[in-house]
Amino acid sequence: MSSRKTRHASKACLACRKRKTRCSGERPACGLCRTHNWICELVDDKRQAPMYRRVKQLEDHIARLEHELKRFRSAFSEDTNGSPISERDYSENEDPDPMGVERLKIIDSNTGEISHFGPPSCLMHLPETAFSPSTNSTSSSHPSQYPILRMPPSTSRGVKLSQATGEIARAGWRMYLPRECVGMDLHTHDVLLDSYEGALRESLVFGGLVDIDRFRSDLIKCTSQASFSQNSDCNRTDDYSPLLHNALLALGSLHTRSKHLHDRSYVDMPDETVANTLISQACGMLEWEAERPLLSTVRGLILVTIVMGQTGRLNSAFSYFGMAIRMADSLGLTVDCSHLVSSGKLTAKKQQDQNTILWILFIQDKLQCLTVGRSPGMPITSINVPLPKYLPLDPADSSSYALERNTRFRQNVRSAMCRLSSLVGEILQQCYSPSFNRSSKKAEVMKVEMNDKLDTFIPSLPPSLQLPMPLQAINVPGAVIALHIAHWFNVILLNRPFYRPNSIGSGTSADTQLSDHAADMIVDLLDLYEQLYGLEHSLLTTTHAVFHAGSIFLMKAAAAGVSTDNTPTDTLAKLNRCIRALELMRIPTLASWNASTLQALKSQWLVVSPAEQEPIPDVWEDFGLFCDFSMYQDSNPV
Repeated sequence: MSSRKTRHASKACLACRKRKTRCSGERPACGLCRTHNWICELVDDKRQAPMYRRVKQLEDHIARLEHELKRFRSAFSEDTNGSPISERDYSENEDPDPMGVERLKIIDSNTGEISHFGPPSCLMHLPETAFSPSTNSTSSSHPSQYPILRMPPSTSRGVKLSQATGEIARAGWRMYLPRECVGMDLHTHDVLLDSYEGALRESLVFGGLVDIDRFRSDLIKCTSQASFSQNSDCNRTDDYSPLLHNALLALGSLHTRSKHLHDRSYVDMPDETVANTLISQACGMLEWEAERPLLSTVRGLILVTIVMGQTGRLNSAFSYFGMAIRMADSLGLTVDCSHLVSSGKLTAKKQQDQNTILWILFIQDKLQCLTVGRSPGMPITSINVPLPKYLPLDPADSSSYALERNTRFRQNVRSAMCRLSSLVGEILQQCYSPSFNRSSKKAEVMKVEMNDKLDTFIPSLPPSLQLPMPLQAINVPGAVIALHIAHWFNVILLNRPFYRPNSIGSGTSADTQLSDHAADMIVDLLDLYEQLYGLEHSLLTTTHAVFHAGSIFLMKAAAAGVSTDNTPTDTLAKLNRCIRALELMRIPTLASWNASTLQALKSQWLVVSPAEQEPIPDVWEDFGLFCDFSMYQDSNPV
């Protein structure tokens, strides 16, 4: 640009610059600004003012970033109860996030079936009628396509199958079972279903996953004459599907054992073989249910992963659980659907069932990752559903028996586990990621912050989830004991990477003290749990907690000396206590593996006195895990 054209640029005001007109340069206002009554501003910056369209784009971008930042802070800020997750609630005058509203599509108005399509998908712009079952020619849920055993149908109904009459009570319920189980009688069938409730009575997660009464009712309806009609959805409901049916029986067969069915004549197979046969049948049903999944399909997949995990098929369990997460996402469980309830398109009961399954998946995701040592697949940032709140309990329900069967109490347990699981996710992503550097300052800051959150977790629990101190075996539900065991397990997970027994000076004393105290608490709680309920059917979380507590005692013993004669008696006794406890946990199979691992490491790291010498179990030789002290030792001490 020539000097002639820029001669007056240095004294041009902003208004003249914007309109690219010559400015007179008069003060306090130039001629053009004085004529139009504009604000005349003079600056030394000669750069051209940005275009209005660019400014508008930047303002919109900033607004979106501020909105995401607000959601991020609300998801991880401390709530009034000390929770790391905000308990968001929508008031009557507050509209839900429009991005969440647009994601959900009602694809079946009769059943309230929902599908989730995000903004990148062009399917979200199609009308809801486009997903109607009548227009979906690729639906594969017709009963004629199931690999079933055809039985004479009937229309009998009843609360329990053994109380029903007619052909449905004798044969109809067997139509989706594997051929190896065709000899199963009704009494055995009912006992297996009852065993599901007994097996998960103390569960932190799965209590309430399946309503057995509703399952039985829908089972009779779906295996009656109606299941042979042309309606493609009449053989499945949210509470019953062939996949869920086989998965329930598989879990029941694991936890019933010969104590209840010692004279079983329906099949001559061990318990785990029966479970694996039923699970294989359930997995076969997945092909027919995956394209049009219902809540029962997700429920069945969750139970499939439980059975696989308890029988030692860890990689299969992890893979099938990933399918359950994806299926829940396709059903829109991660998006708040309050607007559909308020508009009458969805019932409150359906929303409650969806939220229950969602948070069970969220908790189980962290438990699965603890089992296999992998990163979580369901971060809290992917969920747009308010966290379940703590509910007040009736003071009359003070006994352990009444609490275990109280719906509000179960929700409180699940709410507490949701908060604890969010901390587990942070610990796994930060302390156990491949790129984690525990020597960095960032790691120290993270450890302090996470320890503060764990310290506030127990005091923030409602009174019904608190433990009496000192510990007493009176009116303490098993779920409460297991919850506190899980909390101290997280303390070990957070501080154990900083635990260096062979070079105490290189690590802080607080890390060692916290880990030792957490291990002691786990053993004390384990004794209380065994006294009240026994250890045979312990939870998977308890199995992991006991193993990691044993690893702390093992490192402490190894740091004291190479001989058991030099090891403190209390430390060695608690290590042996953990090994014995794991040996008593017959289910899951992983418990026996953990017991063999600790026993082998003890024999390898410590010179055991002749009086205490014990042979390493044969299962250790086949386990294939060659452990050494480097598992728990800092290879590059600071």
